[in-house]
Amino acid sequence: MVDQIWIDRHHVNLVYEAIVQLTKGGETPVGEQMLLDYLARQGVYLSRRELAKLLLTFEILGIVSVSTSGTQKEFQVKYIRREG
Repeated sequence: MVDQIWIDRHHVNLVYEAIVQLTKGGETPVGEQMLLDYLARQGVYLSRRELAKLLLTFEILGIVSVSTSGTQKEFQVKYIRREG
């Protein structure tokens, strides 16, 4: 089975908007599962691998900061507000 390398551009925008919404504009971090659940309620179904690819892209671009949440194996995502 060949893994898909590219992510649908539409998903990029939806995930970005969900991160901004759930983090209240960067005030509080959001968990990976909460993000996946929110997206599923919006009709967007992503695997953890697809979400990880998007988060890596956002982190490289300086849009989010991703860290592990202590002893859990879940990512915490924090939106980085840009001034200006």
